[in-house]
Amino acid sequence: MMEAVQDMTVDEKKDMLLEMLADLYTIKAANKEENTVLDHKIKVTEKRLEILGVTDLADLKP
Repeated sequence: MMEAVQDMTVDEKKDMLLEMLADLYTIKAANKEENTVLDHKIKVTEKRLEILGVTDLADLKP
């Protein structure tokens, strides 16, 4: 799996992370309880996207 990620273009990485983040936002919206693990995964994914130059994530949130 690691080789596959290294072979991806920056745009492919952005798309993959955006898709993952959208899924995490959806799970969080459906989950009524506080979930610190999910919150951490969301923050890490947002930061990775920020590093790749993606700053507007408002469209992903349900």
